[in-house]
Amino acid sequence: DTLTVVNDSLSVASVETVIGSTASTNVETVTMLTAGRLTVSDVETVIGSTAGIDSVTMLVSDSIAITAVDTLISAGTGVDTVTLLAAGTVAISGIESVIGADGVNNVINLLAGTTVLVKDVNSIIGSGGTDIVTVDITANEQIAVSAIETLIGSQAADVLTVTLLAASNIKISAIDSVIGSAGVDTVMQLVSGALAVSGVESLLGGSGVDTVTLLVADSISVSGVESLISTAANNTVTLLAAGSVAVSDLESLIGSSGVDTVTMLAADSMAISGIESVLGTTDVETLTLLSATSLRVSAIDSVVGSSGVDTLTLLATGNISVSGVESIVGTTATTDSVTLLTAGTVSLSSVDTVIGTASPNAVNLLGAGSLKISSIETVLGTSGVETLTFITASNDSVKISAIDSVVGTTDVETVTLLAAGKVSVTSIDT
Repeated sequence: DTLTVVNDSLSVASVETVIGSTASTNVETVTMLTAGRLTVSDVETVIGSTAGIDSVTMLVSDSIAITAVDTLISAGTGVDTVTLLAAGTVAISGIESVIGADGVNNVINLLAGTTVLVKDVNSIIGSGGTDIVTVDITANEQIAVSAIETLIGSQAADVLTVTLLAASNIKISAIDSVIGSAGVDTVMQLVSGALAVSGVESLLGGSGVDTVTLLVADSISVSGVESLISTAANNTVTLLAAGSVAVSDLESLIGSSGVDTVTMLAADSMAISGIESVLGTTDVETLTLLSATSLRVSAIDSVVGSSGVDTLTLLATGNISVSGVESIVGTTATTDSVTLLTAGTVSLSSVDTVIGTASPNAVNLLGAGSLKISSIETVLGTSGVETLTFITASNDSVKISAIDSVVGTTDVETVTLLAAGKVSVTSIDT
C-alpha cells in the first residue's frame, strides 16, 4: 500500500510507502502503529511504533526528524540530515548528518562505511568499512566511539573528549582528549597540536609540533611527538622513532633504536634507557640509567649508573654527581667537576676536579692532564704527563701510579706510590 499525505499528520499500519508533499511550506508527520518497514519521501517526521523493530527508508535525499525508529536508510544520492527527537539508538546508512537530542543519550550505529557529521550524539559505533566522523560541538562535550577509522573535531575553543569503547586504531584531528579502551589502542594525529591521553598504548604525532599530556599512570609508545607532560606518577614512555623530545614529570623514558635527544623542561628525576643525549635546566635533574649506556648530558646534576658499563660525556661544563658510572669524558673547559656519590672506580678524561664522598674509590685517568682531587684514595695515570692537586686541607691521602706531579695544601697530605717511577711533589708531607 502507498499513501500520499499533504501537510498533515498520519498514523499508519501495514502501509509500505508514504509520500508527502514537495512544497516547502507543508509539514508531514507519520506515526507507525505497528512495527515494520516503511518507505517515505518528502516526509518531515517519522515516529516509530515502540512495539518492535522499525525500519525507515528515505526514497530521496532530505531532512527528516525521527523518534523510536531503529534503522534509517537513505536511498537518495544527495545530502541527508536526520534529527533525533528523543533518546535512543538508531542504525543509519547513507545519512550525511545526524543531530542528536540535546541532553539525552543518543547512540548511532553505522551500517556501512561512510562519512558523517554528528552533533549532540553521545556514542557512535562504526561499521566494518571505513568510517569518517566529524563532530560539531558548540560547548565542551564528550563522545564515545568504537570501530571508527577517522574522527575529526571542531577547531573551536571548546574541549572535545573522546572515549574509545573498544581496541582501536584511529586517526584524529582537533581532538582535545582521548581516553583509551581496555584493549590496545593506537591513535594517530592527522593535524599536530595539543592532546591529553589516558589508557592509550601508542600515539603517532603529526608533521608539526605535538604536545601530549599523560593524564594517568600508564605506559605509552610515541612517535613524532615533540613534548611529553605527565600529570601522574609512574608513567613510562617508549620512543618508536629517533628524534628530539621535551619532557616534564616523566618517570621512565625508553629510547628508540636511533639517536634520541631529550630535553627536560623542569626539575625532575627520570629513569632512561637507549637515550643518547639529555639536556637539563638550571634546576636539579637526576637521571637513573636502566641499562648500559653511552650518554651525553648537559646541565644534569646527578646520574645513577646501571649494572652495566656506563659512559658519560659532558656537553657543557659544570658540576655533576655520579654513582655507578664507569667512565666520564669532560669538556674542553677547565671547570668540569665530578662528585662520586658511592665507592667505586671511575675512568676520567678532560675532567678538572673529582671529589669523593665514600671509600674506597679509585680514578683511572684516560689521558694526560691535570686533575684536582679531594677524598680520592687511588689515582692511576697514563703514559702521558699528569698532575694531581689536593684542593682541600683535610689530612688527605692518595695512592698513585704513573702520576708525574702531586701538589698539596697547607694541611697534611700523604702520597703512596703503587709502582716504581718518578714523581715531583709540592707541599706534600709524606
